[in-house]
Amino acid sequence: MSIISNTQIQRGDKITSTDLNQQFTDVNSAFPLSEINFAQESVDLPQFLTSNTNGKSDIVLIDMNKYSSASSVTIQDDTTSIPGFLSKTVLMSQAVAYSVASNDLIRCYWHLQVEPAGDSSAPIDNVNLNDNGLCWVAWLEWDIGAGYVPVPNQVDMVQLVGANPDYGANVEDMNACTLIQHTLVHAHSGAYTNTYSQAFSVYGDWFYKADAPVTILGLRLVARGMFKPLWTSANKNAVRIVASSGNHSCDVDAMELGYIQMRSK
Repeated sequence: MSIISNTQIQRGDKITSTDLNQQFTDVNSAFPLSEINFAQESVDLPQFLTSNTNGKSDIVLIDMNKYSSASSVTIQDDTTSIPGFLSKTVLMSQAVAYSVASNDLIRCYWHLQVEPAGDSSAPIDNVNLNDNGLCWVAWLEWDIGAGYVPVPNQVDMVQLVGANPDYGANVEDMNACTLIQHTLVHAHSGAYTNTYSQAFSVYGDWFYKADAPVTILGLRLVARGMFKPLWTSANKNAVRIVASSGNHSCDVDAMELGYIQMRSK
């Protein structure tokens, strides 16, 4: 921002019209529509000219879009902690193709309105606060010609992560997902109880630099649950699928998925 440099008029000063005009001159001189002030005080947008091959910031916007779904989808809890699990739930999908060049930057953002529901049955035990870690996981997948699979740096959430055996995913492999808290457990007078929130919003994102040309045929968000935090035998943070009673679920609606494709100069 431009800086005004002048001598301030103080209360009680005797001023002439010349003094007052000088104050306005100082202010006006600080904001000329010059090349420097225009660059400092405005947003430089050449990188968003899709017809160009380069921009002043060396980033070109190649493509962008946003997809919405007003459908309500319910994620049902798994009743076993070992295979076979319920099929993952498809929350929303789109089928617009994107041609991505090597080194293109992909940025995806999503928003979900969620409302978990259930009771105090398993896996909730209401004997401590550990059940606050119970969650559902939603993650991003793409189709690049062989059907939908998790996007790079994100795994399907049924990996073997512990020796018990435990299935889920290591946190280090969960780079395109959103965790949704299932219930709130609180302590009062030595007793533990759990409550369920009204619908609330959650968000997620995924960033990727393509290491080779690829055509994205579609993107989709999927989910499953429930999961609980785990420190694995390999000394890694993870979440594991827990056996549930079948009385727990999570409604998802008002979904939005945004896509931005950019290219370095």
